[in-house]
Amino acid sequence: MTRLTARTLHSFVALSFSLILLFVALTGALAVYSLEIDWLVRPAMRVSPEAEGKRTLGDSLDAARAAEPDWWPVAIQRYPGARFADQLTLVAPDGATRLVWVDPYSATVQGTGSPNTVRTVL
Repeated sequence: MTRLTARTLHSFVALSFSLILLFVALTGALAVYSLEIDWLVRPAMRVSPEAEGKRTLGDSLDAARAAEPDWWPVAIQRYPGARFADQLTLVAPDGATRLVWVDPYSATVQGTGSPNTVRTVL
């Protein structure tokens, strides 16, 4: 009887641990690919590479300031891939935050969006 109880306890603990491990593995995989998931979900993040190469981050900053003159830039990020737009974080005078994506090849604003992305959720 003791052996059956020990086996049952062992099975219960192993099943519980495996479910926790599965959760950690799935959320870890999502976290690793969160940038690519954002790229798929947000069309403004996608650009087509051009032969001339990327312009400077200053050009992207100027384009974002021209599109949103009352908003203050607090961060700029250039992703390593050739198909990613530059991402600028802008803050309004009232404290609201917005993301702006700028094409690094033409220095034109691709779009704006909420700072709540897949990466921030994970």
